[in-house]
Amino acid sequence: TGFKKGQREGSVGISPHHSLAIVNYGGASAEAILNFAENIRKKIKKELEIDLKIEPELVGFSKNDNIDI
Repeated sequence: TGFKKGQREGSVGISPHHSLAIVNYGGASAEAILNFAENIRKKIKKELEIDLKIEPELVGFSKNDNIDI
């Protein structure tokens, strides 16, 4: 789908060691990280018809936050 290990958008990117890990390289907001992940999820869904899910528990958000994982 065009995503590669080590690919970055500013301070957010895909780990150079593991293609399924998104990395904050310093200073990225939670919103930037979630947007990066969502862009990947949408492209994978469109091209491969596979639904990716966020596995870890997200810390620092309340249950009232509208986050679709």
